[in-house]
Amino acid sequence: MIQLRNPFFQKLSLLIHALIEIIQWENIYQAINNNTLTLHLKRVLIIVLRLIGEPIQLTNLNTINDAFFDQHKHRLTNIKEKVTQFFGTLSGSDLSINDLRIIKTNFLDDPFMRVEEITSDDKSPLLLTLFVKQMTLQQILRNHIFLSQ
Repeated sequence: MIQLRNPFFQKLSLLIHALIEIIQWENIYQAINNNTLTLHLKRVLIIVLRLIGEPIQLTNLNTINDAFFDQHKHRLTNIKEKVTQFFGTLSGSDLSINDLRIIKTNFLDDPFMRVEEITSDDKSPLLLTLFVKQMTLQQILRNHIFLSQ
């Protein structure tokens, strides 16, 4: 398992970095400023914040509503830089395996978070959702590999 770690992380990191570059962050910033984000995208952005270590308490997908989003909207002012910095250091998340599993089962596996339901000319919401799913997978596997050492 340890021998697979470096090539695996390199390939998964390349995929995640590519997604970071492909996402049109300007469209997301514009939607935040114009207050035109869909509820789905609000939920995805809150999950991104939690995954990169922002102290946000989440219980299930229904807790992320418009009022909850408005409380944490100020944290999104430089989300691209935060995400890029998070993956630039490769330090990983401070979330435990249980926290990551809760995010996966309570949020990402929820039927309302399916990528098939995202229909828009702008592909940023779709790419951001894929990014969150890959990021969660990478953090779960990273924790498993480090625990097995």
